[in-house]
Amino acid sequence: VALRSVNLVDLSQSDDVLHVYNSLEISKYQQKIWMEDIIRKYSYGSYSDTNAKCYEVASYILQKGKIMDITTSLFNHSTTKKEDSHMLDFIHCNSLLFGHCRAAVNKDPSEDSCPFCHATQDTAYHQLLECHELKDNTFHLLTSELSLATQQAGTPYENYAAEIIFPNSPHIQQLFINRIQFLISQHDFIDSLPHHSEDDDLNNTKDRAV
Repeated sequence: VALRSVNLVDLSQSDDVLHVYNSLEISKYQQKIWMEDIIRKYSYGSYSDTNAKCYEVASYILQKGKIMDITTSLFNHSTTKKEDSHMLDFIHCNSLLFGHCRAAVNKDPSEDSCPFCHATQDTAYHQLLECHELKDNTFHLLTSELSLATQQAGTPYENYAAEIIFPNSPHIQQLFINRIQFLISQHDFIDSLPHHSEDDDLNNTKDRAV
C-alpha cells in the first residue's frame, strides 16, 4: 500500500503545533520502530545464527540510516519463488540445507557436516563463502565484490546479509543470486543421486567444479 503525505498532530507537544510528515519520513519512522523492536527482541535470550543475522541487519540499518526501497529490493530481479525461498535460507541461515540445522533438528551431531567437502560446522556462510568444493566462478565474483563493498561500507565481511539486503554495490545482488542458483543446483544434483555415499558426494562435486 502506497504511503501518502498526511497531517499528524504530535500530541507530545504542549503547544498543539500541527506537524506535516511526507511519505518518506513516515516510512523511515515506521522502519526505525521495526528495527528497534528487532534489536530489542534479539538482544536477549538465545543467540542463534538466525537471531544473530536479524540483530546484525537491524543494527546496520539503524546505523547507516538505510531505507527500504523497491528499486533496490533483492526480490526485484525476476527470480522464481523457489529462488526467493533459497535466497532467504542463505540470509537467515536457518535451513536444513545446512548441517548445523540438521544436527539440531535431528539431535545428531554427526549430521553437522557439509555435504560437499564434509567439513564440520556446516553453515550458510560456509557454503556461500568458504567451501573449497564449491569455488566456481560465482564464488570468485561474489567474494571479490563483497570484500570491496564491505570494506567501503566499514562493515564486517561476515555480515554479508546486510550488504545483500541494502547493497552499496549495484552488482552484488545479482552476483548473490547467481551464487545461490549454483549452490541449489549442486544440492539438487546430490539429492537426485540414488543411494549415494559421502565419497560419491565428494567425487561428483569435484567433477562438476572442474
